Amino acid sequence: MTWNPGAEKIGRDISEGEAWKVVLESLSPIIETAEKRRVTITVEPVFGMLVHDYYTVKELLGQLDSKYLGVNLDPSHLALYGNDIAWAVGRLGGKIRHVHVKDAFGRPGAFGETFSFPFLGEGVIDWVAFFGALREVGYQGFLSLEFENDGYLRNVCDGDWAQAAVQLKERADNLLARR
Repeated sequence: MTWNPGAEKIGRDISEGEAWKVVLESLSPIIETAEKRRVTITVEPVFGMLVHDYYTVKELLGQLDSKYLGVNLDPSHLALYGNDIAWAVGRLGGKIRHVHVKDAFGRPGAFGETFSFPFLGEGVIDWVAFFGALREVGYQGFLSLEFENDGYLRNVCDGDWAQAAVQLKERADNLLARR
């Protein structure tokens, strides 16, 4: 958790193998309960975390194979690690249970220093390819629009969250219409 200065750093404070062991041991009883209750849980690959891109989420899904474990897919995090997002959507397929719509540019590191989440459509995500890949895998779930750009909020929307939400929805509608 790069935003938490007290968090253990993989490779410095904890080995990658030990981190995987902790995650798998922690999630196993949760998945067991989810299976008993027939409740789906999801994991979201997020920058700075053990599970942060396509390859690490595939590892997790392979280690904890359950129809009740899915993916909350946010293409912005995959983009930071240089993943081919449309290809990743195709490979994850039916494991995608929810989708965040948020753009990105930069490389992993410190938020605001090495990368940013720009306003939707101003980053590196190929939205036509992304939405096309979701259609190809038959995704029919919800899309959550995410907004993590304090500068845009402050400088363009005068701090008005409602105005930012309206602009974000308009931008998303325009991107979806381009398919």
